[in-house]
Amino acid sequence: MIENGAGEVPVRIYFADTDAGGVCYYGRYLEYMERGRAELLRDLGVDQVSFAAESGRGFIVRKLNASYLAPARLDNVLTIRTRVQSVRKIGVHLIQEAILDGKVAFSAEVEMVCVDAATLRPAQLPPDLLAKIQQLKPADP
Repeated sequence: MIENGAGEVPVRIYFADTDAGGVCYYGRYLEYMERGRAELLRDLGVDQVSFAAESGRGFIVRKLNASYLAPARLDNVLTIRTRVQSVRKIGVHLIQEAILDGKVAFSAEVEMVCVDAATLRPAQLPPDLLAKIQQLKPADP
């Protein structure tokens, strides 16, 4: 669901998500971020299967910079927040966060790029999707 220009998705930490100490395994956060990006696209009206079939395009993560700030534990509920930082014709720079008890537990800067599904070479976002994404970008100061 998009609120205040950001997509938000709740994620509960299950036993399978944790290490022997009951702390959320670091790799799981990347999976949660993927869910956040997928749900943001879904909230914008993009079903990725249909998008690929109709346009011959898909999305990949080109670059990701992550910071682990606080541990999440078994049965905690995180809010995965995805915000558009900037937009280009071929992709989007996103800020993604895992929020736990009102505080950022994990943060990532993510460059998501639209690609030709056959060649995996960069491809332009369809104009209607580009316009929807641009609406989520914060106004320049």
